[in-house]
Amino acid sequence: MIFCETLVMFILSLIGEAITDRSVALRDELYFVGWYNLDHRNRKILLNFYTAMTEPLVITVMGLINLSLDTFSSIMNTAYSFFNLMSTQSVAS
Repeated sequence: MIFCETLVMFILSLIGEAITDRSVALRDELYFVGWYNLDHRNRKILLNFYTAMTEPLVITVMGLINLSLDTFSSIMNTAYSFFNLMSTQSVAS
């Protein structure tokens, strides 16, 4: 059960990281589009879209925790530290 929960957290974090990476890649591609070849109307549309993409898209859980591999690493590190703390407490008793 612990393995499955860890796997689910990892997959969710991986998906969140992929979405963030793709939004950054989209922003970079928009920057290098030949906007000077577009007509006036499409230039405005492109500018509005690029302005909306200035910050990368980040998926969060309940608006509190970002889904990324850094977050997954932090959770795993905290869980391992807690496990070691509980393990030493039960040995000392």
